[in-house]
Amino acid sequence: MAQMPMRICHPPMEVDEWQNKTGSDPKNWPWSYHNGGHWPSILWFFGASILLHEQRYPKADVLLMGQMRSLLEECYWSQLNQLPKQKWAEYFDGPTGTWVGQQSRTYQTWTIVGFLLMHHFLKVNPKDVSMMDLHLK
Repeated sequence: MAQMPMRICHPPMEVDEWQNKTGSDPKNWPWSYHNGGHWPSILWFFGASILLHEQRYPKADVLLMGQMRSLLEECYWSQLNQLPKQKWAEYFDGPTGTWVGQQSRTYQTWTIVGFLLMHHFLKVNPKDVSMMDLHLK
């Protein structure tokens, strides 16, 4: 979604700090794994929030929601093209999220299910996203 990945757990650390705080754990190298992974399994959360907002407030934020919908479509097509080629890896490293991480596992069910949910909500039946609506009525 951006040039700089979201930090899931730890900030990038320099050598001494990394050794002291992580015990030299290789999956916590700077810009690796938790330190900056792009997790394809969470795209459906992003998509569901956009689709729910569109359903709940169809006339609000029309320009912004159009841009968000375009971004969502771009992410969907990117995943559709890349995830099968990269064996449904659990995460990608680096600022562009294109490199399969050093400790990344392939054929991850959470990656596959996340994509299938996004596909269903976006292409099969967008109204089904309402089951994710936790808004108190």
